[in-house]
Amino acid sequence: CIRDRYRFTTNTLTNLTVDYAGAGDQTINSTVGNYGALVTSGSGTKTLQGAIVVNNGVTLSSGTTLSTSASNFNMTVGGWTNNGGTLSGGTSTVTLAGAGRTISGTTSTTFPALSVAAGASFTMNNDNSCTGLTFVAGATAGTLTHGGTSVLTVSGNVTLNQPTTAVTNAWNINAGSATVSGTVAVNATGNTANQIARIDVTSGSLSVTGAVTLSVGTVSNNAQIRVGTGSVTFSSALTHNEGSLIFTGAGTMNFSSTYSFASGGLSL
Repeated sequence: CIRDRYRFTTNTLTNLTVDYAGAGDQTINSTVGNYGALVTSGSGTKTLQGAIVVNNGVTLSSGTTLSTSASNFNMTVGGWTNNGGTLSGGTSTVTLAGAGRTISGTTSTTFPALSVAAGASFTMNNDNSCTGLTFVAGATAGTLTHGGTSVLTVSGNVTLNQPTTAVTNAWNINAGSATVSGTVAVNATGNTANQIARIDVTSGSLSVTGAVTLSVGTVSNNAQIRVGTGSVTFSSALTHNEGSLIFTGAGTMNFSSTYSFASGGLSL
């Protein structure tokens, strides 16, 4: 009986809040779900089976585990708050969607792959980790911004794709920091000006263990790694095809390996 598992607080599906409460292991069997919000509380593992869209975000309460690892499906969320819970994501992808949204809470989340959708604007206000980070190519800008001193640890690769119109997809590392164990690709092969893919390290820091590539195109300023008063450390090869390395302040770029500079690239 669903009343043993859910408490519905509104009467329309896309604005529905599902309070997934109670002790012990439970299952949401939702092949296609489109909800307003999802809240977990109580003990045990709450397992999602099937794809789900949570327009207004997920809240994990203390002591609960939300699991998508059994079916490894993709989950789309319009916000994320972790107040003491755990996400078991397996090889699934959590897509961040919606404007003016946050990742926050009292507890770090170990995400599987994270994807920043076209049109998404998220501020991360606490420390978190993920297995990979991708910015989707689309007609509207997608941004992920570090709020305060927040730290993001990426155990895999980062791919920052160029938007399809004259907007900017951006990973904004402000006073916080990020470390990437895999590779970083800033892809901007389109030739229209101002279709920008950008990593912007203002006063924070970015450290990349794997190789970094600024992709090939004919508009050199579309793929950008930009530094203000912060720092970027390249521990492996940097291949600078097209694109730009830009200083907007007295920051630093540290090179511990080879730097391959093509004729079309710019350093400003």
